[in-house]
Amino acid sequence: MRMRAFSLVGIIALVVIAGMPQLASAGVITADAAIVHIRVVFTPNPNVVRFRALAEDLGPDNVVGDSFDVHYQDVSGLRVRHEHCGLGISPDTPYCEYGEVTVGERIVTSVKARIVSSTGSITFCTSYEGSTVDPDHSNDCATSFIA
Repeated sequence: MRMRAFSLVGIIALVVIAGMPQLASAGVITADAAIVHIRVVFTPNPNVVRFRALAEDLGPDNVVGDSFDVHYQDVSGLRVRHEHCGLGISPDTPYCEYGEVTVGERIVTSVKARIVSSTGSITFCTSYEGSTVDPDHSNDCATSFIA
């Protein structure tokens, strides 16, 4: 009889635990880093142009304990003269390391470049330094062209 009582208590405990809502675990942070837009701004000097890349954390999680970074690469027909990171961050050229960001937070990274060819292009990309998982790599980079 005592064995049946313990078995019944065990079954009831399992049913109660299974029916309880699960607490969120401190597991993997998933945040979709994206370059959502690049704007080309022509300066008064006809041989100098500024590229402004808009990056965003599209979620679903905030970036916590990691760094949301934006960098440029694949520069063609241009000579980069200056990089400016938004939010008062000092550039670690070619990277701007923004640290923790929230879902929907937008960050502007700009590059000023001299045009040295008849056409030019630059690619901006997002990345993380730590263990944040980006579920959609198709929007991590975007390229802007000038002619």
